[in-house]
Amino acid sequence: MYFPLLRGKQNELLALRELSSKLSDHGGVIPVIEPVKNTSRSIGDLHRCFTKLEESDAKSIFIVNPQCGDFTRNRRGINSIFNEVIERYDNVGFGFWIDDGTDFQEIKNFIKSVGTSDFYILHSSAYSEPEELRALDKLSNFQGHILWSKGMGKRYLSKITNENIILNDHFEKQDTNALYRNAQNEFFSDQYLTFKEDGYFGFGDFVTVGFEYVDSGFTPYTVAIHLTYVNEKNDEIWIRHFLSTTAKVNPNAQEMILEALEDFASFIEDYPEILEFSSGCQELHRIYESGEGTSLGNLKKLSIMHHLELMMELV
Repeated sequence: MYFPLLRGKQNELLALRELSSKLSDHGGVIPVIEPVKNTSRSIGDLHRCFTKLEESDAKSIFIVNPQCGDFTRNRRGINSIFNEVIERYDNVGFGFWIDDGTDFQEIKNFIKSVGTSDFYILHSSAYSEPEELRALDKLSNFQGHILWSKGMGKRYLSKITNENIILNDHFEKQDTNALYRNAQNEFFSDQYLTFKEDGYFGFGDFVTVGFEYVDSGFTPYTVAIHLTYVNEKNDEIWIRHFLSTTAKVNPNAQEMILEALEDFASFIEDYPEILEFSSGCQELHRIYESGEGTSLGNLKKLSIMHHLELMMELV
């Protein structure tokens, strides 16, 4: 089972909507959505995403206590969305972040609030009393612990339960896109090969975006398209960064997008099999072939779609 964690921004949600039928047919990929924007448009996008997933009978997980973005300072706002989600959608499960400062009563309050809906506990750090969590195993709607591995030792992990999902950030984020030239082709993950032997029933990542939450909208001086693929030599997942020439001043987004797509097109000539399963790459290739313009946001959406489609091929 694969559990990608996506922030509830427009392009992440669009990627899930466009893949809703594939997610339903596959059944082994359950996206975890952490809402970050408290605007009417973003909340509308969130509901449109859940509606489309519901129509396709695809499962997802809604985090009720986001750890980044607008809702960290607006509990009333996120509670309002939660009340709508639990009332309107049957296929949405719920996730609750805990850390070493979480009181067990908070966990019990969360469990009570979700009623009979499926729920998950997400660990952002080691919980102070892990033995208390064993009581959750008796609840039929408890689906597992999602463990953000950063800062957690194996000894702590062994104290939770057997219903564990390991969460890692495999995306090596750079301060600027131009810095991806230093490692344009690099190792991403082999976790799909190892999670079972490591004792987990599922695994997750932060797709091709990474853990760090950044709320920005400016045109960069270098355009980057990030695509994962299977390295044929060892079956590991690697990531390739397709880059434009770095602009010195006044960057032109469309010119740079075309340059990055030219790099992508050369890669596809060596890996044409990607186009057989990846609608994200098919659309990137169509845009390149047609020469039409597109947006940086659309490139991000298609990159995410491709990564999810690759994982559906592998798990």
